[in-house]
Amino acid sequence: MDVPSISAQKRNGNIVGYSVYLGTEGDQRRQRRFFVHRSDAEKFVAEKTTTPIPVGELWERKAEILYSLERLRPVGTNLADVVSFYLSHQNTTDGQKMRGEVLDEFIRGKLQVGRSKNYERNMRKCLTRFLNLTSGDRKIGEITRWQISDYVYVTHHHLFNVSKKNLLTNFSVLLNFAVKRDYLATNRVEKIDRATIPFVKPSVMSSDDFGKLLRQCHWK
Repeated sequence: MDVPSISAQKRNGNIVGYSVYLGTEGDQRRQRRFFVHRSDAEKFVAEKTTTPIPVGELWERKAEILYSLERLRPVGTNLADVVSFYLSHQNTTDGQKMRGEVLDEFIRGKLQVGRSKNYERNMRKCLTRFLNLTSGDRKIGEITRWQISDYVYVTHHHLFNVSKKNLLTNFSVLLNFAVKRDYLATNRVEKIDRATIPFVKPSVMSSDDFGKLLRQCHWK
């Protein structure tokens, strides 16, 4: 079996994509797959050439696997998702922008579309406090679901549920902005359970009460 190889495809001296050569079939026709991005071509080659991990290696690395799974348990994700996330983000700029920069850009954008100074003041106060209490101005990609959940439900356990829900909404708006600007791949808040706000039945006057009220009115 031929080993797949990657070659750049050029047009007028410029690279327009990449072809993966897959060898020949029974009729000796050359088999190729075209990809616009080299990363996609490399991923395809890796899938074609990867062989199953021997049982012996799995046994030898059992402690490493179990330790990794234990670390992931509080986060609520699995090892396969972590590996996929790492492979898709290595050597990219995703998550590299500093939190403070993202916050400033977010606030400027909101002011441009007509948000009030009061909105700017409240959002900056809320989000800056979160940054200060979670290791300061680090990369936006280092914000974790666990950090946000702990900040809302542990650090601010004393708040009413409506306030906790508002905090999550503020974080979600900021991270949605980061996703929209390609600073993040996902919004960490999406998988955090929102605080439950109990339904309070509104007070409604009975017909008898309404009649009593009418009888007390002074009509002219």
